Amino acid sequence: MKYVLILLLIIFNNKLIAQTKFSLSNSLTTIYQQTNTRFININYSGSNSIDTKYIDISNLLNYNLAFSPKITQNEIVEKLSISHSFRKYVSFCNYQFNHSLKRSIVSDNSIGIGLGYKDSLSILKYSISYASLVQQTHIKNIITDNLLQLLII
Repeated sequence: MKYVLILLLIIFNNKLIAQTKFSLSNSLTTIYQQTNTRFININYSGSNSIDTKYIDISNLLNYNLAFSPKITQNEIVEKLSISHSFRKYVSFCNYQFNHSLKRSIVSDNSIGIGLGYKDSLSILKYSISYASLVQQTHIKNIITDNLLQLLII
C-alpha cells in the first residue's frame, strides 16, 4: 500500500507539478507632492498567475488611493480568472469586483462562465466562445441593478 501511494505521488508530481509555471508581477508606486497643499497618491498593481498543463488561474488587482488632505480617489478593480483547457476546448470562469469613490460605485460584481473552441487552418487562427455573465451593481443612493447577459464572441 505504501508503494502504491508513493507511485501515485510520483505520477501526480510529474504530470501536474513539474509543468507548473508561476508568474508574479507586483508594483507599488507612491507620489508625494507639496505645493500649496499636500497631495499623496498610492497605486498598487498586481498580476499573479499559476499555469499548469490543464488549469490556469490568474488574479489581476489594481488599487489607487489619493488624498489631499481628504480622500479624493479610492478605486479598486480585481479580476480572478480560472480556465481549464483540454485539446482545442476551453472552459472558463471569471469573477470581477469594482469599487470607486469618485464614480460613487459601492460595489460592482460580475461572474461569467463560458466555453470556447480554438483551432487553426494553416496560417489562419480562429476561435469561438459562448459565455453567460451575471452582474450586480450597487451605486450610492441608487437601487441595485441585476443584469444577465449571454455573449457569443
